[in-house]
Amino acid sequence: MISALVKKFGLLRTALLGTVLVSIGFSFISHGQVAYSGWPMVPTLIVPALTPIVFFVLAFDVMMSSILFADSIEAAKSRYKTILLTEIALLITLFSSWLPYFLSIGS
Repeated sequence: MISALVKKFGLLRTALLGTVLVSIGFSFISHGQVAYSGWPMVPTLIVPALTPIVFFVLAFDVMMSSILFADSIEAAKSRYKTILLTEIALLITLFSSWLPYFLSIGS
């Protein structure tokens, strides 16, 4: 299953999508008291700091995939359409899962 995913999406894009899924998973346990030492720092400080970076890298990959989709031949358009739909869905999910956390910082 993983090898088919890597073949369809590519190794770096699969790693990016895995990172996005991990970040989405941490969004559900990141709310609460901030820890400044030990493993509890991961969901309360480290992952929230990395999430905007992951968001913009994914958004950049969506932009590049749409450029490649527009410039590719018909045989490759199916692949890029799948990539675009998957990445846009994950981008929206990432944004919506972390939005309450980042809004709570301002208040």
